Amino acid sequence: MDTIAIPWLHVIRPHPIFLRHYRSLFEGRRLIDWCGFSRRLRNLASRVRTLSKGAVLPSGGWSASANLPEKVDVLIVSHLLNPSFGGQERDFYFGRVAEALTSRGIKVLTVLINYTKTSPTALAAAWPDTMSPRVVLNDHLGLPEELALHKRMRKEAQRIAALASHVASASARRLFHRAAEEAQSGAALHAVRVGKQLAKLVRQFSPGTMVTTYEGHSWERVAFASAREANPLIHCIGYQHSMVFNMQHAAMRPLGVPFDPDTIVTAGIATKNLFDANRDMQGVVVDVVGSGYSGCG
Repeated sequence: MDTIAIPWLHVIRPHPIFLRHYRSLFEGRRLIDWCGFSRRLRNLASRVRTLSKGAVLPSGGWSASANLPEKVDVLIVSHLLNPSFGGQERDFYFGRVAEALTSRGIKVLTVLINYTKTSPTALAAAWPDTMSPRVVLNDHLGLPEELALHKRMRKEAQRIAALASHVASASARRLFHRAAEEAQSGAALHAVRVGKQLAKLVRQFSPGTMVTTYEGHSWERVAFASAREANPLIHCIGYQHSMVFNMQHAAMRPLGVPFDPDTIVTAGIATKNLFDANRDMQGVVVDVVGSGYSGCG
């Protein structure tokens, strides 16, 4: 799972913003690698920041909007991009699905990955008890758990770096060394941190189904594996909410059990047809549900 958690190994699509992260693989060796130095410095700063938060700020892993039920049927994993989204019934990605399912007697818990600078406690408090419950994840865990995560990814980095000595190609060695650096990046740690929190939520609330957004990111694959680790019988659904771009790669690439979703639901028939035409993903059921802004919920 730790290798899968490295975002750099998941090539989303051939857009310049994504591809610039792979440019160093095709460049000759430099006397001074300023980009590499800057990257390692950012990784170090990220590790120091999360460890400092874990030491100073106690964290149970998440903050809840209300008294949570003992058990839920569906766990929806979405994203909180702006503090103004707090307290809103309509989710940015899933619309009013949570409230619609709740009205039908289905117990739903929406888990929000927090990308804002606002504290999860303040954000979670914005939702009243009358709405379907929300949980806002923290961007750090307690210090012992953070130390364990950092140690785990450091060992993974060392393992990958050691593999470089077994390949003859200079470009392949660069790939292994870069992957080893990325194993300790803030983004890789974010993926395993989200996975760890989701595993705890699955154990605590025993959902039969987990739904996440699905674009091919590493955290999504870690989420599926972590949920299945906590409950091997859980049904994992990936929601491809946006259009599929030309030569989109990571979302179309099968990684096998436990990293692939059981079902992919799409926002339209054209996207479904693209997934259906991808022979590599033949073991995954694909269906159409529409988008959160076109009548879903």
